[in-house]
Amino acid sequence: MSDAVDVPAFVGAGRRSEPSAAPLSPLRGAWCEVKDEELVMIAVQGNTTAFDELVRRHERAAFNVAYRMLGSYDEASDLVQDAFLRAYRALATFRQDAAFSTWLHRILVNLCINRRKRWKVWRRKQTVSLDEPLGDEDGPTVGDMLSGDVPSPHDTVVSEQQARRIQHAIAELAPDHRAIVILRDIEGRAYDEIAAILEISEGTVKSRLNRARARLRKSLETLL
Repeated sequence: MSDAVDVPAFVGAGRRSEPSAAPLSPLRGAWCEVKDEELVMIAVQGNTTAFDELVRRHERAAFNVAYRMLGSYDEASDLVQDAFLRAYRALATFRQDAAFSTWLHRILVNLCINRRKRWKVWRRKQTVSLDEPLGDEDGPTVGDMLSGDVPSPHDTVVSEQQARRIQHAIAELAPDHRAIVILRDIEGRAYDEIAAILEISEGTVKSRLNRARARLRKSLETLL
């Protein structure tokens, strides 16, 4: 079973159609040969098709992060579009001291955290990666538990109950801890990249990740 979600097209109605306004570039067929940093420079010069290529490359990963952060397809779609639009409008200020994907995720994660902070009631229907470690890095994953690789005396009904408890435990994490768990344990990003995205030190990333995993382990100790 895959945890990936089909990503909606970036181009939407009204204000969100901005990056696709330019005519097709003669280089479109060769975009795959162009690095992100080169695409950024081309887009800054007014070629919006170059930015469309950046969207094509990064929208799936961005959407998956937003979806796991928010647990809502519509909310994730909305914030991914906002993140790309903000990146497009601020492209001239991008100093390229980090990868474009890192910069984009910094914008997106901040939007997601702010959105969650404004919610009065946390959404209960959350998604969780089947490859996410529960507790220590080498511990069993959600996929292990649901596939039967971790011995369980219970049947499928109980497994579904376990999945709901896992989802609830992930949802109960503080937004900044949840972001780190998603970026590290689900997306597999390096500590230095997470630090750049969240604008904190690597040491802070590791300490928050340890606390988040401890919280998950405590919440799920009866399952483990």
